[in-house]
Amino acid sequence: MKKIFTLIVMLAAVLGMQAQDTWTIAGDETLMGEGWKPASTVNVMTTTDNIHYTLVKENVMLKASTYYYKACQNGGWDVAIPQEGNNELAIAENGAYKITFTLDLSGENASLTADATKTGEYEGSLDATVVLAGATAIFGVSWDGASSDNTMTTTDGVHYTMQKTDITLEAFVNYEFKIVIDGQWNGNAGEGKFASKDAQGKDYPNIEITVEENGVYTINFSVDIEAKTFTVQTTKTGDAVIAEKTWTIAGSSALVFGEDHTWDPTYTENDMTKLEDGSFELVKHSITFDTPTTINFKVCANHSWDESYGDNGENMSYEIETAGTYDVIFTFIPDSKSLSAELGDPTPATGINTVKENNAKTAVIYNLQGQRIQEGYHGIAIQNGRKFMMK
Repeated sequence: MKKIFTLIVMLAAVLGMQAQDTWTIAGDETLMGEGWKPASTVNVMTTTDNIHYTLVKENVMLKASTYYYKACQNGGWDVAIPQEGNNELAIAENGAYKITFTLDLSGENASLTADATKTGEYEGSLDATVVLAGATAIFGVSWDGASSDNTMTTTDGVHYTMQKTDITLEAFVNYEFKIVIDGQWNGNAGEGKFASKDAQGKDYPNIEITVEENGVYTINFSVDIEAKTFTVQTTKTGDAVIAEKTWTIAGSSALVFGEDHTWDPTYTENDMTKLEDGSFELVKHSITFDTPTTINFKVCANHSWDESYGDNGENMSYEIETAGTYDVIFTFIPDSKSLSAELGDPTPATGINTVKENNAKTAVIYNLQGQRIQEGYHGIAIQNGRKFMMK
């Protein structure tokens, strides 16, 4: 009897260990040492009861500014506190700080706080570190806010410059970037204010670079951190031939896109096939949906987020209204950047699909130049990835 009781206690302990969640603080790189990494191994919180969690960071050099952070469960973004937006930590003066993060899961609404205690004077240059982070085609690495190769230079601590040479750019592709100041992801595409969010709490869009001709370019960047303005100047220095791209669908459904491959632009199983008319297609065969669901997705070029398309910059949404087994068919037309999804009767991987329905969120009609058109247009048109004649 004693052995059975001991075994039960041990089993309960093992199950308890398996059920324990981990919580990690992700935030600005200056604050956390690693920028916005929910799976960081150095910012894992500790707990003794799986309810109250703490993390202490010692000797953190902070300038007078506002820093952002949040708590992430089990190394991902699916469950985070706060779920929307970020918490703020305001620092009034430059210095070395001890930061104590506290997470309390005991109430109906979890609470996350950060307490900063100044322990010494600031060490190092007080000039801001300004990094440009964005598309690999321009910056060599993808969205790296700590890249030394993309750190701007300054002579007065106010005006910062950087030049990139021999950059191959494709016409009418939006290459995006942000301005990262002292490890904080700031930047704004249009209004010239360096703030992560506008007055309504909405994220500012990325800054875009677009050229009208394929070619090799020199790009000059300048930033004034006091006036909070920036300029980007592109100069064509040579011709370039743009290689054909690989197009991949990345999205939210593990059933459709593969377990452990949601929102994964590098997963080759979701590469599209080029058709005779120049469009691209991906068919995911015989997918069984037990309940109605929504699939969110985008199409990505060359296994990267550097160039991606959805619904006017946002994710494309597709509603599966009835449970069942279907082929899910994705279509993309590069010339018009038209992306759509539809259902077909289930087939084996070599079968021919019969289109069943199309519940894509938008039904915008385009001409072959990718421009939106209205009723009364005459000529070849594109809607939900299909070409047809409007008379």
